[in-house]
Amino acid sequence: MSDVDADGKEKLVLLYDPGVMASAMGYIIGHDAEAKNIYIQRKEFHAFVFWQNGNLKALSSHNQTYGEMWPYALYRYLPEWGAYEL
Repeated sequence: MSDVDADGKEKLVLLYDPGVMASAMGYIIGHDAEAKNIYIQRKEFHAFVFWQNGNLKALSSHNQTYGEMWPYALYRYLPEWGAYEL
């Protein structure tokens, strides 16, 4: 558990790899202690890079560039919403 989005609350990062690349998945799971609620904050391919400012780089599951570059998505963390924006 770690505060991966820099909002002061620890998250559980769960990486699921069944051995088939297209089915591999990563989850960022949060917990709201007041509401006693567990929620999935982000679900992506299981290759994450977390930055100190809370932003996230998520690699794509497939690479059609023959190894020249690996495609990815960048997400900005919005603390007022408790969510990531593409």
